[in-house]
Amino acid sequence: MSNSDVESDAGPRRPRFESGLGFLLSRVGSIVDAAWGEVLAAHGLSNAQYNVLAVLAEFGTMTQGELAKRVAVDPRNIGKTVAALAERGVVSAEPIRTDGRAKAVTITDAGLAVLDTFVTALPPYRGKLTRALSATEEAELTRLLRKLYADYI
Repeated sequence: MSNSDVESDAGPRRPRFESGLGFLLSRVGSIVDAAWGEVLAAHGLSNAQYNVLAVLAEFGTMTQGELAKRVAVDPRNIGKTVAALAERGVVSAEPIRTDGRAKAVTITDAGLAVLDTFVTALPPYRGKLTRALSATEEAELTRLLRKLYADYI
């Protein structure tokens, strides 16, 4: 039994901060985000920009609001990300006739080509990310994270 689980005369001790699930998910997420950010920066993209391209490639055209939810970006900030990508010609953002404020965002062929460059960049990054896990552990972690994620989208 660890010190965090032992009861003292003063009552139960608080769990250690760094062993909490929330901390671990947040910390690993930050580490992964920073490492992947370096890979993306070498290709001139931010994490948010890559996520937008990947989501559009997988799910097709969607509104900026839907896109913000899917990539977990504040809806007030998604417009800047989409505008930067549209300026590069990797997405198009067209007004929706029935809603003058909303835009439908679509990945272009140039955007798909940008994503294709990550086919070779992803395996070495992924290998570093999961080097402490067996293939079985990686599959189980992925399954559990997908389950948690599905509860939020």
